Formats: sequence, C-alpha cells, structure tokens
Amino acid sequence: MKICFIGNSHMSRFYSLLTEKKPALEEGAEVPETISPSFFLERAVGTMPLTIYGEGDGDGATFNDILLTRSRPLRCRDYEAFVTIGLGFSLISIIEFWGQYRPLHDIGAGPYSHLVSDAFYQKAAASLLHESKAVRVLREIGKHTNKPRILVPQPYPMLWAQDGQTGRTGVFKFISDSGLLEAAGALYERIVNEIETSGIIVQRQPPETQANVYFTKNEFGLADPQDTSEGSLFSRGDFFHANTAFAELTLASLTKRHLT
Repeated sequence: MKICFIGNSHMSRFYSLLTEKKPALEEGAEVPETISPSFFLERAVGTMPLTIYGEGDGDGATFNDILLTRSRPLRCRDYEAFVTIGLGFSLISIIEFWGQYRPLHDIGAGPYSHLVSDAFYQKAAASLLHESKAVRVLREIGKHTNKPRILVPQPYPMLWAQDGQTGRTGVFKFISDSGLLEAAGALYERIVNEIETSGIIVQRQPPETQANVYFTKNEFGLADPQDTSEGSLFSRGDFFHANTAFAELTLASLTKRHLT
C-alpha cells in the first residue's frame, strides 16, 4: 500500500520507524510489511515549496509556507492514502492562544491582557486548526481524490509543562490551576469533530500515552525532565516533541485502524 506522509519535525520518529525497520515494528503484527511510504518533510532550511497535483497533469497547488529541501511534486494518483503528521494541528495552539487572548467570560482568570468577545475568541481559535498546514494540505488533496486522508495531530504537551517552570510553559500551569484546561480541551474536541465531518480522519492520541486527558506522559517525551544541563531539550523548553516509543504506539494504531 503506497502511503504519502507529509509532516514537519513531528514526523521524524515515524520516518525512522518506517525506513529503518525497527525490530519492535517487525515483530508486531499491527504494522503491515506491505506499506510503501513516501515522505514530504517540511524543513526550516527548505527552499522548495510543496506542490500538490491531482489525478491528472494540470496545474498544481503550491504551498509556499511548507518548504522542502528538494523539489518533488506530490501527485495524488501515485498514492493510496495520505497522512499528515504535526504541521500545526495541536491542542497546544488552542492553549497558547488563550495565553494571548481571552473571552470576556474569563475576565478575572489571569494576568493576560487582551480581552475579546466570546464569538471572536471561538472563531479565531478554531481558525488556528481549520487553517493549519495539515488541514489545508488534506483539504487540497480531497479536491482531487476520495482516497483516505488521515491527520495525526501534534502530541499533547508533556506533563512536566504543567509545572510552568521553563520557557513557554507558564500558560499550561495557569490554565490547569484555574480549571480552564477542560474548556480548552472541549473547544479542541469540537474542532476535531468538525474536521472529521468534512471527510478527514483524525488519528486520536493513544490513551496509554496520556498522563491525563490533555497531557502526555513524560516517558513519551523527547526531552528528559531530569536533564537540566545547559542546552538540553528540557532546558530549552521542548515540551511538544514525542519520542520513538510514542511514534511506535501511534503508528501501530494508525495502521491497524486505517491502513490495512
């Protein structure tokens, strides 16, 4: 089965698993050997925009904000399914947006300065995901084919971010302590449901990786919260990248449910 994977840094562990044939995957029945993956990886050093072509040879749709390191067109006719990984689709976006703008009913909830109407907040927060790179790519592919389109979101933030001790993590501590995490999560789930009604499959985060409803267990993070040395991923505040163990569980669930 020819699968097209499109992603950013969150796809790196999936790439390794699918190309290096890790023993854990070879021994597991969940990941079929018949998967033939191709990868389109967004890179910070990329200079070539992603271009998507339909079943024919007409004009392609160019994504100037998704830059690759080599020029290679994505032709929908060449694949049997399409999977995006990361690419800006994340609960973290919703939480951090609350850290900059708050609806009026949260007026006394914290030190953040920008108050907006509830309607504006709901619409603006939703647009962060509806117009994410992941959704825009899959929406474009859906114009040309009815083959499966699957979205793998960025992992929930690592549990240690809830302590609010490094970098951008202050908002996670505050939103958890103030009881507003459930509201952010409910908004995220509503948007996920809206996207699924459009025909895009959203791969949910494996429950065994979750510390609670909206955080990821530290053991599945790329950063080690015990490594406080200067320059470590933890010290740099990387609460958003998951490790190979996380990718293994996600890939196993993904292939069992949607790619067999």
